[in-house]
Parts: sequence; C-alpha cells; structure tokens
Amino acid sequence: MAWDGGDSLRGMVMSSSGWRSALLMIAAVAGALAGCASGSDPQVGASPYADKFDQALADAQSDYVRGVLADGDITAEEFTDARQRVEDCLRSAGVGGWYMTNSWGRVNLEYSGELADTKREALSTCENQWMGPIHYLYEEILINPTNESWDDVMARCLVRKGLVPEGFSGHDWSEIESQLAGEPVVLDDVPFGEQTVPEPTSTPTLPGGLPADDKQVVDCMTNPQL
Repeated sequence: MAWDGGDSLRGMVMSSSGWRSALLMIAAVAGALAGCASGSDPQVGASPYADKFDQALADAQSDYVRGVLADGDITAEEFTDARQRVEDCLRSAGVGGWYMTNSWGRVNLEYSGELADTKREALSTCENQWMGPIHYLYEEILINPTNESWDDVMARCLVRKGLVPEGFSGHDWSEIESQLAGEPVVLDDVPFGEQTVPEPTSTPTLPGGLPADDKQVVDCMTNPQL
C-alpha cells in the first residue's frame, strides 16, 4: 500500500477547499495505515514490521524485490537503487517516468504525457519487477518507525509542534479525524469501495481553535516525523 498522497496535493494547497480535499484524501490513507498497524502483539525482540515484511515477501513478484526484503530491512541505498531500476526500465520501454521528492519528504513516481494503456502496462511491469512493496514499506517505516497506532503518532506530532496542548491523545485525534472524514454513504446498489465519503458540513477544530484543515495539520498527517 503506497502512501502517495503528497504529490497529489501539489495542486490543492492554494485554497481552503483544496486543503479540505487534501485532508479527506490523507485521512483515508491514514485510516488504512492505522488498520495495517493493528494486529497481534509482536514477539519480544521481533521487528515491529516483521509481519508486514513476511506479507511483502509473499506478495513480491521478482527475485530482486525478494532479495531486498529478505533481511527484514530496507536501507536508503536499496530504496535508491530500486527507484533507479524502475526509471531505467521505464526509459527502456519508451516511457518518461521519474521519482520526485515533495516538500513533505515523500517520494512519488511521476510520468510525462497521458497514461495510455501501453504506458500503464510498462509502469506495472517495471514497478512489479523492481519496486513492488519496497516503496510503501520504506516510507511507512520512516514516518512510523515503531509501527505504533497512527492516531498516537499523529497526536504526538501535533503536541510537538505546539498545535495542541500537552495531554492531547491519539483518542482525541481519532475523534477529530472522524469528524473530518465523515462516514461513507452506504448505498445498496453501489459496491463497497465505490462508496463516496461526503465532505463535512463544517471543519472541526483542534483544542485551542486551530482548524483541522490548517496546513500545519496537513504537514503532520503527511509526515509526522518532520
């Protein structure tokens, strides 16, 4: 599961409605990551991401990707090498694609022109061969090294930046986030996964009055380690 919201926000940051759209999108991703972080308690001495590496190894589609994941760690050098191999692969297929790092420190693959079917096939082939789950695992470990509850990580970021008072908890953030994201509209004739998430009628605020769609909050949601 790659967290690629950062670059998608690039065109949204100039308006309050854009920030709200950004927050809705990031909140959905954060919720997915929070679900990934839950599960059985890790064994003493085990890596907090051991289960995820096991699953990533099972999902890997190439010997190269399996080799990177095999030791339960992904170094910066390995991530850089994988990125370069994807770019070289795309270039060989006649597709202009490259990885860019945005202002939040997140990395995303960008490409030139329209993404026609032939480009989609090349993109899928190159990413499966040389990147696979390496990308999302590497960045998830960077922003949440101990694989804690996302709500707790987010709360600590807000406290550290002075946006909320000491004692603000993950539970407090979870309640605000639920107001921000709204609830899916359940329609009997619409498959799950295609339900829409309505925008809230009003923007929730943090203790002290800071709107939850403030850029500083978005910064925490996008990379709480910054």
